[in-house]
Amino acid sequence: MQEYVSFTKAIMDAAEWKLKAPEYKTYPVKEEANLCENEKAARQECFNNLSLEDARFIFEKNHGHVYPEVFMKMLVTFPQKVSKEILVKYAHDAKLTDEVLFEAINILGKNARDIIIARGFMNIRLFNRIVKIFSKEEIKYIIIELAIQEDFWGLDKASEAKMFQIFSPEETKEMMKFIIRKTPGLDWETYPKIFDILPKEYVKEIIERSIEEDQDIFNGALNKIVEIFPKDEAKELLDAFFETSPGRNMYSEKEIKKLYKKLKK
Repeated sequence: MQEYVSFTKAIMDAAEWKLKAPEYKTYPVKEEANLCENEKAARQECFNNLSLEDARFIFEKNHGHVYPEVFMKMLVTFPQKVSKEILVKYAHDAKLTDEVLFEAINILGKNARDIIIARGFMNIRLFNRIVKIFSKEEIKYIIIELAIQEDFWGLDKASEAKMFQIFSPEETKEMMKFIIRKTPGLDWETYPKIFDILPKEYVKEIIERSIEEDQDIFNGALNKIVEIFPKDEAKELLDAFFETSPGRNMYSEKEIKKLYKKLKK
């Protein structure tokens, strides 16, 4: 199992390339100069041995090359330390299902922490589960460590709402700075809510971080900026946002003029 899971990244990459370019006979190892020769050879071997049907199942349906049932059996068969190491490795390179993750939490308890972080995504089912096991302080650092990973996918909007409910404004601001740094931005429904939940100075810090990270702030939040901040501050934030990539590309001239017209009022 350890050896098989060590190939997860190579298999996932090969399956993706097989689907993208089925007419190709070789994996494009030249494009991945950072890989050592053994890693390049592993990807080529996986590519050679995968059928198009295999690739579709692994990459699109199962989101990984290990059946969930195998992991469920492993968790009650292998020593806990070994199960944990295997699941952490797999979760970094493929998608670990809720079913497997929750079983790992049932068996490992707080020792499943590293698996939760490696998974790179928090949905409300997981959030509700960890609230029963970990302290509020522990959850805060789980979210921060989750967010600083390169492959962080984010929190779903229900988890974002839950975060606002259980943490203080100061704690929320601390976590949000890390979350915004790695995701495409807060959910479009969540972003306007921070104006009603957090102090104005915290909201401004979060907006500035979004702008620094070249992320969309969404229309609802842009309107809130105009409504809540003094005119000079609001203009400064809008000017900075419309210099970003989403600011230039995601909004029509009509929408932008409408915001600045509100600002004048």
